[in-house]
Amino acid sequence: MQGEEFGEYRYRVGDYRIIVDINRSRILVLKGGHRRDIYR
Repeated sequence: MQGEEFGEYRYRVGDYRIIVDINRSRILVLKGGHRRDIYR
């Protein structure tokens, strides 16, 4: 997990990445996919 207290985080789950935005009252999934494709 990387990021600030609130903001954008990147989670690693095996060969997959999940990018989320965390605010006080919600978690919003921005993008998810295989690590070779996620940052393109």
